[in-house]
Amino acid sequence: MNGSNFPSAGWEITFREWWWLWSALGLALILLAAFSYRRTIPSVPRRSRALLFGLRLLALCAFVLALLNPRLERRGTEPRPRRIALLIDESRSIARAGQESAVRSILASAPMKRVSALADVVAFGFADTVRVLDEATLSFRGPATEIGEAILSQRRVFPPPDAIILITDGSNISGTEPVRAAQEVALPTYVVGVGNPHPRPDARIVGVAAPPYAVEGEPVSVTVTWEHTIPGLQASTMRLLHQGREITRAIVLPQETGAKADVDLTFTPSTRGTQTYTVELEGVRGESHTENNRRMFSLEVVKAKKRALIIAGVPNADIGFWNRFFGAREDYDLSIWYATPFRRVAALSPDSVLGADLIVWLDPAANTLPPVTQDAVVRAVEEGCGLLCVLGTNSVLPRLREILPVEWTGARFEPGQFEVRLAAPLFAHPISGMDPGFAEWSSWESVPPLPGLVSGLRPRQGATVLVACDAGPVAVAGHAKKGRVLVFGGSGYSRWDILPRGMGIENPAGTAFWKAAIRWLVSREASQMVRVQTGRPFHRLGEPVRVDVFVSDEASKPVDNASVIVATDGPDNWTGRASLSGPGRYTVWIRGLLTGAHTLRAEAFSGTRSLGTSETRVLVDASSAEDDIVQMQADVLSRIASAHPGSRFANARDAEQLLASIPLSPVFEYSERTVSLGSAGWVLCGIILLLTAEWGLRRTHGLL
Repeated sequence: MNGSNFPSAGWEITFREWWWLWSALGLALILLAAFSYRRTIPSVPRRSRALLFGLRLLALCAFVLALLNPRLERRGTEPRPRRIALLIDESRSIARAGQESAVRSILASAPMKRVSALADVVAFGFADTVRVLDEATLSFRGPATEIGEAILSQRRVFPPPDAIILITDGSNISGTEPVRAAQEVALPTYVVGVGNPHPRPDARIVGVAAPPYAVEGEPVSVTVTWEHTIPGLQASTMRLLHQGREITRAIVLPQETGAKADVDLTFTPSTRGTQTYTVELEGVRGESHTENNRRMFSLEVVKAKKRALIIAGVPNADIGFWNRFFGAREDYDLSIWYATPFRRVAALSPDSVLGADLIVWLDPAANTLPPVTQDAVVRAVEEGCGLLCVLGTNSVLPRLREILPVEWTGARFEPGQFEVRLAAPLFAHPISGMDPGFAEWSSWESVPPLPGLVSGLRPRQGATVLVACDAGPVAVAGHAKKGRVLVFGGSGYSRWDILPRGMGIENPAGTAFWKAAIRWLVSREASQMVRVQTGRPFHRLGEPVRVDVFVSDEASKPVDNASVIVATDGPDNWTGRASLSGPGRYTVWIRGLLTGAHTLRAEAFSGTRSLGTSETRVLVDASSAEDDIVQMQADVLSRIASAHPGSRFANARDAEQLLASIPLSPVFEYSERTVSLGSAGWVLCGIILLLTAEWGLRRTHGLL
């Protein structure tokens, strides 16, 4: 701010309105006090009368001061030193590249000392978290590089800085996108890039693509993607290990430098449950470091494939969606039976119905199923089989209607364009915890409308509406004795998967809904008032872990006033409080978890009463993103510097020139300060003390 725009700061005194009236009242009281002490009965020595009048005079002056309430006001501009935030990258990649001495040299340079002498500099170190530091506590062991969060943290600093100096290599950035963060903060940012902008000789595993499920005793394949920057690389070996034991390996032939290549590893799981595996690239010569040659992944190994039976009407795009859906699942065996009078197919036996884990009812013609098969469907559901009933133009069998969680009075199929939305109570329903993408409100904005809907459905008592539209409920969940039932009253939902993927959305909310629905329908877990989940069971070192806790009451209604505590039991004990992020949903981010297996335990309280507890497990890999690339990302750093007109970027070689160019002249700020002299507590205390002293002397001299 330019100091010439405002006058220099100076003090002014102001009084309460009608100050002359209060002054006259005070003067009258003082004259009355003087008159009362001219003569006293009984007579008091002159010196004592003077002392009594003095005490009364001081008390009245303090009283007049309180009435006038004089205020000293200071307005104008004052110079102050510029405030500069120094953000220093403490991530592991700085040490991997041997750049610790370069960072310390920049901090000890003459231009930096000049900046520290002329400006108010506060230093922050950042990796996966941001902390205040001094040069003595500087370390380079952080498992992540969250530049965006470090920049955004300056919005929470008071007083805020006038500029930012950022020292980093820009490698392996995670968290908030740093360019967007720099645009939001809108401060001049002077970026110093350390490290070599050219890649060092290295081979690394980029990622592992594995199915979420596998069947015990059946082969499963995973795809490992890797790349290298080593000229003349020879053949190496990709190993797959389980609990430290090698279970398979493959010879890896070198590809073109800088190009990615895939390696398929096939193995047969022999242990049920959530299993963790490690892929390892070995036998690579001439690379700068080997920490990025390992990756871990996990998959759920089940005893046997679940049986899914689709009872469908006329083939259409929605049936094709289910074909693709179950065809991509390693843990399901799918069979389809078309119940249509226009096609002659083998009869559906009751035994094939009773042996299913999931029945998907896709609007078949009502007169194509014999009564014995209809009874088998109802019996299977009541004994624990999941039922997904998708309604359409055909009527539903009366026997089947009895177990559905909806009533049919006035229901009819209508074509149109029906915009769908999530129903608010869904966070309390277990289905919301079955897939992390399902219950994200914003992601449902991309869900295409349904071209057809069965309107007029009414949920029965105890049922939960999960998805709705203006015409009424769309998806309703409930129970039929031991079985779980989901009614979906729309058609054309295959567009939920096709259209968003055409726009590049990888996990559409509509597809996430079906994943969550199927998982809930076949699950045998009892409903809980408190449920905890993480986005995935496996994280790399330094990755923040999002924990969602869902809290409901006995009637499955969301509880929004609970106190939710999340704690870890593992290599490091962490405890924190989750905050409300949706109806019945509480969220907390855990940062800095150490390598190893962690048990996350959540407990919800209503006052002092516990509503329940829930546990889940998360595994943190020994490798972090900081092990991936050891190279200064000059393009990223230059884009950060371009986010604000006053920002600049330079590498470590030109750091002194950059630091010397930072404006360090004082900043003139307009300020206002008011000191109220008459409303302070000391005025009242003074009046009381003076009157008390006067009363004591009057009593001593017999004037009371």
